[in-house]
Amino acid sequence: MILQCSLQAIYPDFTLDLSFTVQEGDLVCIIGPSGCGKSTTLSIIAGLIHAETGSIILGGEDISQKEVHKRKVAMVFQDYSLFPHMNVEQNIAYPLKNLKMNKRRRVQVVKELLDLVNLQGYEKRKSTLLSGGERQRVALARALASEPKVLLLDEPLSALDAKLRTRLREEIRRIHEETGITTIYVTHDQDEAFAIADQVIVMDRGRIIQQGSPLEIYRTPKTKFVATFTGEGTILPADAFARTLRNPYHLDIPAKHRNPKNTSLFFRPHTSHIVEDEGEVRLQYLPFLAFDEVRLVRSEFQGTHWRNSCVWEEHELFCHSDRKPQKEIFSLHVDITDLSYFEE
Repeated sequence: MILQCSLQAIYPDFTLDLSFTVQEGDLVCIIGPSGCGKSTTLSIIAGLIHAETGSIILGGEDISQKEVHKRKVAMVFQDYSLFPHMNVEQNIAYPLKNLKMNKRRRVQVVKELLDLVNLQGYEKRKSTLLSGGERQRVALARALASEPKVLLLDEPLSALDAKLRTRLREEIRRIHEETGITTIYVTHDQDEAFAIADQVIVMDRGRIIQQGSPLEIYRTPKTKFVATFTGEGTILPADAFARTLRNPYHLDIPAKHRNPKNTSLFFRPHTSHIVEDEGEVRLQYLPFLAFDEVRLVRSEFQGTHWRNSCVWEEHELFCHSDRKPQKEIFSLHVDITDLSYFEE
């Protein structure tokens, strides 16, 4: 079901004021700095917190005034909130009892859900004896047991180590694709969001700054905040374009690059190319920017590449390279197709 939210709520430290739509079957990730309203948004949708005004439309019906258990919305909390006195089977079966499901059917549904989250044979295991990753899977299975129309996940992987987070986010995406349930996933990790989301919402101070596909958010940020929050990049005054443009084949320059006013020019570090020798030949068919006399400040090995911090005309530049630069002064080339702009 399509979920449409228009929410307004006033708090001592910020005001929540946002509108967004989640298409049926999509997995949408909400990212933003701590305190921007991500978890509050989920709690309002779930009915745990009430907004002063606004609406929550699910499948054409306004559920904003409905009781929690009547909203067809399930939430997985950051701490998982499993019942410590219950085993795995009892935890998952708890919402099934509320649905008045008979015991034989409950046993079958629990088995199906354990298969879905790859916890076969864990039925009698005490929840207190589970690892963090296992608890996360049980919490997810319990949420799905209530047959919700919308699944809310509030930083479900934040307490896990990096390697386990990577593995479990793949599992969450797999489960989402198998169930097709509309999902909103809150995380503070933009890499996690980019890896699993159909759409990403970037929030700051209770408002949505940008919404789009992971590729759109990363490659074409609309503001400086989105650009810097979602990854490293170089920000320059827009007049740098005219001063560094090279167009060897005299191709037509797209309109968006012509005389941009009151904007900043932006590019990601992996899109730049280091040229250390004037005689070095680089196959180049598109117009590009050539930043000459770039000075290397620091180079760090990142495993798959070298991360280079540089200075050009007192501006800080970031670029990646597959080997450590051999010179301290070089040129940096960036194709115009890899440039984006945003207002100051």
